[in-house]
Amino acid sequence: NTSSLVQKICRGPTPTLPGGYSDFLRHLCSEMLNKRPSLRPSADCILARQQMKAIVKQMLERAQSAQETFCTPPSGCDERTETVVKAPRILSKVASVPGGQALRALESRFTYKKGDLVEYHPNVHRNWLPATVIDVDNQAQIIIDRKPRTWLSREAQALQIRPRRQNTARVARSAAPKPTMLQQ
Repeated sequence: NTSSLVQKICRGPTPTLPGGYSDFLRHLCSEMLNKRPSLRPSADCILARQQMKAIVKQMLERAQSAQETFCTPPSGCDERTETVVKAPRILSKVASVPGGQALRALESRFTYKKGDLVEYHPNVHRNWLPATVIDVDNQAQIIIDRKPRTWLSREAQALQIRPRRQNTARVARSAAPKPTMLQQ
């Protein structure tokens, strides 16, 4: 019964993360799931927290390290591949920019167009897979041939799309940035 489910969500206790997660993450999830919207933190507020900045910095360092192991110009990389190598460096520079301004600062630099050759990293595979951008909307969301019915937001693109490398069709995920689980 949908009505009883809605009542249970609205009036029941807020679920908590199990003890294996850090106190920071448990508290953050509790805040984000607050039933009173005015008490939920904004995305800018979350990103401004020192612990979150440290996590983002760690992820960016891992991404930079992984990218540099694949292609360090001028070892035969083309201009697009060099851009992929520079991306983590650019991200780390703008990571200190307050709130959502960092993403806006990057939007003009990392915009795909119809026909662009890219690599897609689905969560269920270990490899980056070759793909082609088949459509772009006015908000810079894209559709790729590997997911023809799904618009990928700018945020999803930042995590799962990169320009295709000229010399490789598949790149092992072990060299791709590893997600942080925020577990103790």
